[in-house]
Amino acid sequence: MLRTARFAGSWYPGSEQLLRGELEELCPLHDPRPVLGVVAPHAGYQYSGAVAGEVYGRIEVPELCVVLSPSHTGFGPRFSLYPEGAWQTPLGQVPISADLNQELQVAFPELREDYSAHEGEHAAELQLPFLQFRNPGLKVAVIVVRSQHLEKLLELGAALAEVAEIFDQGLLVVASSDMNHFEDQKTTLAKDQKALDQVLARDPAKLFRVVQSEHISMCGVSPAVTMLHCSNLRGAERAELFSHETSARVSGDTRRVVGYAALAVS
Repeated sequence: MLRTARFAGSWYPGSEQLLRGELEELCPLHDPRPVLGVVAPHAGYQYSGAVAGEVYGRIEVPELCVVLSPSHTGFGPRFSLYPEGAWQTPLGQVPISADLNQELQVAFPELREDYSAHEGEHAAELQLPFLQFRNPGLKVAVIVVRSQHLEKLLELGAALAEVAEIFDQGLLVVASSDMNHFEDQKTTLAKDQKALDQVLARDPAKLFRVVQSEHISMCGVSPAVTMLHCSNLRGAERAELFSHETSARVSGDTRRVVGYAALAVS
C-alpha cells in the first residue's frame, strides 16, 4: 500500500522543485559522519525545519532507517508497524524494507502491522524528505509508538539493537519529537533543558522519569527513550546537541511556544 503525502503543500512544500530547494537551504552539509540515532523535530518546516536540518546535515544517512513516531491521533495498537509498500513524498517514494520489517517483528513480537496509526500521523512523514534528500536510495521501517510503559520501550530499544547487528550496511534510528508545548518561552527553555540533559547523558530511564515528574510535554519521549537505549546497546559513546530553538524564533510570540531540538547519538 502507498501511504500518500498527507502534509505536503501545508506543513512543507508540495512540489519536488520547491521542496528540494528548501531542503538545500535547511540542510547544509557539515562533514557528515555515521551516527546511531537522532532526535529531530516534526513541526512544519517554517518553524522547525532549520533545527532538523542542523542534525541531518551533519550525519550520514545509510540505506536503512527506522523512524520512530509518537502518536498524535491515538489510533492503532501500542506499537504499530507500517506493514508494506512505500511512503510518498514530493521527492518520490520511500520503500518499506520487507526484510527490516520481518526482523523487527521477530525481535519484538509486540509490534503489530497496522495502517490506521499512520494515516493521519505527521511525525514520521516530516522526517522522510530530509532522509530522502540525504540518501535517495533510502528504505525504511516506520513505527508509531503509543506506549508509555518504560520497560516495553526499553525492550523495543533492545530489539532494534539486535536487528541492527543483522544489517551490515548500518541502521539509523530516528526519534521524531518536538519538545515542550504551549507554555511561555522561559518555562519551555527551562523544561526542555531538563529533558535535553538526560538525552545528552544518554540516560533513557531518567529521561522518561524527568519528563513525567517535571510535566514536560515532549511528545516523542517514548521514541527518544527507545532510540537512546538502542544506541547505548550498540556502543554509543556520546550525544551531541546541534540546535535548540522555539517557535518564537519565527512567530515572535514568546507567550505560547513549542520547543524544537536536534541531537545525534554516536
